[in-house]
Amino acid sequence: MVVLLYVSGEAFGGSRRRCGKSMSATKIVGGKDAEAAWPWMAHVYVCRKWNTARDKCWSCGGSLISNQWVLTAAHCLDKFAEETSIIEVEFRNYDDYDRESNFTVGIKEASRYHNDIALLKLNKPLDLSDSYSYIQPICLPLAKQTIRVGTECMATGWGDTISNVDSQSPKLRQVEIPIVENEDCGWSTNFDPILKLCAGLNGKGICSGDSGGPLNCPLGNGAWVVTGITSTSHNEGCATRPSAFTRVTTFIPWIKNITKLEF
Repeated sequence: MVVLLYVSGEAFGGSRRRCGKSMSATKIVGGKDAEAAWPWMAHVYVCRKWNTARDKCWSCGGSLISNQWVLTAAHCLDKFAEETSIIEVEFRNYDDYDRESNFTVGIKEASRYHNDIALLKLNKPLDLSDSYSYIQPICLPLAKQTIRVGTECMATGWGDTISNVDSQSPKLRQVEIPIVENEDCGWSTNFDPILKLCAGLNGKGICSGDSGGPLNCPLGNGAWVVTGITSTSHNEGCATRPSAFTRVTTFIPWIKNITKLEF
């Protein structure tokens, strides 16, 4: 089902109380299929318009943070211009038999910060009632919430599975990676520990096409929080060194200002 109708208003409702709950009890690590385990994952498509049709598209990940807002990376929108591009967000729903169905929602507006973070407002609020329990938001961190080095988190996305090869996965994948010292991202000349955090291990990490997706870290109560946004990997190849993620806590005041959400 494709939904491209303008619907005004926003109803955050009680979805925050159910944020960050993974739909799968099975822990799949090391770059395995994630299937329906991450119900806030959004597939963001930015496409050039050719008359009324879509032309060349590029894709990123994103995180649903309420029934109408998706968090992603600003660099995913670098080629976006309202007059010449279309942004659509795809959500993948699963029934009780793990059968997949997709639907797409158009974007009402896009807000970018000058750092690598962006918000997309869906033009139609999603129904987050129990009947659509496979689509739920992830929790946002508190503005002063810290994350310890060594914490094991999950990076999720549809990016390449082989470094320097066009090998984007048709299925959502996840990989378990630790938070590491800021110095481990010293390869990035613009790495600022106030704006970014560093995570990853040799042979495990993010790749092309994973940009904008969440670094999911455990809250300790069975829920997950979007601690980072996939931003930059080393140019020598995916997972050769730890990667840089946008530090979401730094931008909580900006997120609140744009979305008007209370959390």
